[in-house]
Amino acid sequence: MMSILGDEQAGLALLSGAIISLSLGLTGAGGSLLAIPLLVYVLKLSLHEATAISLALVGVSAALSLVAYFQTGDVKVRTALVFSPTGAVGGWLGAQGQQLVRSEIILLSFSLLMMVMAIHMWRHSRSESAERRGTLACADSFPPSCFVKVGSIGLIVGLLSGFFGVGGGFVIVPALSLILGFPVRASIGTSLMIIGVTSIGGIAGHLQFEEIPGGLLATLVLGSAAGIGLGATVGRWLSAEITAKVFAALTIGVAVILMLDNAPKVFALLS
Repeated sequence: MMSILGDEQAGLALLSGAIISLSLGLTGAGGSLLAIPLLVYVLKLSLHEATAISLALVGVSAALSLVAYFQTGDVKVRTALVFSPTGAVGGWLGAQGQQLVRSEIILLSFSLLMMVMAIHMWRHSRSESAERRGTLACADSFPPSCFVKVGSIGLIVGLLSGFFGVGGGFVIVPALSLILGFPVRASIGTSLMIIGVTSIGGIAGHLQFEEIPGGLLATLVLGSAAGIGLGATVGRWLSAEITAKVFAALTIGVAVILMLDNAPKVFALLS
């Protein structure tokens, strides 16, 4: 792909970057979910091209969005530092595995995974309820048992991130809130730091097979700058329950679109 973009493609890239970063700043995960569909269906990239660019864009957007969450104390650095190395290794391995599977199967599998995670998040959106307030050890004191949990989850998230070409926030946020007992705001802030580091492993893996076009990536990042601050600001206005439900509804919508488009293609391959 040429590094110099036409007016139409540049406009679509700016808009796509803004939408991705707005969702990422609001939910800590939505940007990851939107990146691949926007790059494949709006900017007309192949899945493998979109995967490499998505990881780079989401990683940069996550790093920029992180500032607002640091200011409010909603980033658990110790957890992120344990999570990220295993996540980066998993991301590299997932990128290798993606080369062995057809794009249609990957996108259909992605839609099914998103649907499961969205339903789970919707049903458990009241993560600040009384019964969970006594389970925040991993968010606060971080005892030794948390190292095993966090490291294991990091490896799994990295594999999914590298394979599907997303930052992994759609798994990280529910894992932190539902498994480790993090408050939703802390889950989102910590997720952004993890995404920034974990993406490096996936990018390294995909660069073995795909070149990232600098012009397109720069335009997407420029567009993302417009949505980052707005997403984090709006997120502060919403309750934890509403934020979780926004994330779940967004996930379901994208999953349905991907499912309707790719299920017939996969069935045709199998027939």
